[in-house]
Amino acid sequence: MFGRLLPQEGRFFELFNNHAEQIVLGAQELVALMDDISSAEKRISSIETIEQLADKITHETVAQAHKSFIT
Repeated sequence: MFGRLLPQEGRFFELFNNHAEQIVLGAQELVALMDDISSAEKRISSIETIEQLADKITHETVAQAHKSFIT
């Protein structure tokens, strides 16, 4: 019964995994920034790039949800 409520397209889990990877990368960059503040400019730029990619993944996930779920 609940299987009908799950999205039929398997791409959601791929998107969730990609987003989780970006979270891990962002956290690693944040730790590196706190460990060595002298490289702040490089680390901040890297964090911003990771954030932008994560935002794209979020937007794609929401777009897929709008296409996949029938309310």
